[in-house]
Amino acid sequence: MKKLTLRSLILLMITFLAYEITNAQTENPISPKTQATPVPGNIESHFKSAYKNAATVEWQQTGNNYKVMFTDENNLHHTVLYDKDGKVMSKESEMDEQAVPKSIREYFIKNFPAEETYRVWRIEDETGKISFYSPVKDAVIFFNEDGTFDRRDERSPENIEQK
Repeated sequence: MKKLTLRSLILLMITFLAYEITNAQTENPISPKTQATPVPGNIESHFKSAYKNAATVEWQQTGNNYKVMFTDENNLHHTVLYDKDGKVMSKESEMDEQAVPKSIREYFIKNFPAEETYRVWRIEDETGKISFYSPVKDAVIFFNEDGTFDRRDERSPENIEQK
């Protein structure tokens, strides 16, 4: 059950992130639809001390949890999910091309030879377990901690966003 909930949470975050990235490319960064989410002081101070160079910071509350999305000094996107007590539940980070594990790069060369670029995200759950994913046109491809292929989750047409 916990594995299913974590998997659902990750897929929800991926879908939302793809939506936000697409909107960020087409909308004014300060959207009139965006409302500030009040964040408890302990969570905000933990975030600020851990991510001193964070820019374009946006908070959202999901139930009792707080999700922060931001970019770093290299303009890479990140998402951190905190529980109500300020404990980090998960972290997602867009990876620089040079940091992508060799086995993932080889997977893309073999399976997507026409693609010149692709985005890979690193996920760390609350236990410290690392995995990776990459959204492609009609699916999200997941990789294990060592960069080996894990699975491909197809996306339905209504959930597919631009790459």
